[in-house]
Amino acid sequence: MNLKIPRSIVDEIIDQSRAERPRECCGLLGGRDWRVGTRYPLVNRSPEPERRYFAVPEDLFVAMRKMREAGEELVVIYHSHPRGPSHPSQTDIELAFYPEAAYLIVALEPQTEVRAFQIKEQAVTEIALDLLEG
Repeated sequence: MNLKIPRSIVDEIIDQSRAERPRECCGLLGGRDWRVGTRYPLVNRSPEPERRYFAVPEDLFVAMRKMREAGEELVVIYHSHPRGPSHPSQTDIELAFYPEAAYLIVALEPQTEVRAFQIKEQAVTEIALDLLEG
């Protein structure tokens, strides 16, 4: 299974990651059948934003409502690791409450890297990314 995502959306996530550094950024991607169509950036409201991300339920509710109105479903939950690595942390794994969604992580150091994973019952599996033009 490959995650299909427009290169322009990946570029927007990287830009958001750099703009919010040293804080972790976060957001959702909507679409259908592992194909991303829309980005829904969220505000990281964690008390430790340099180490964790947390979106408040009200922000998630607004993003999920917009997805439904657009005929989309939740495809990806994304966040950044400003100091690397581009792999889920133990906290990311423990807080992965959406087993049907992919988890996309942007690492900014030592170089920018974007990877996606599926996390089910604390098992982490990498998902291939197909970057789409346009």
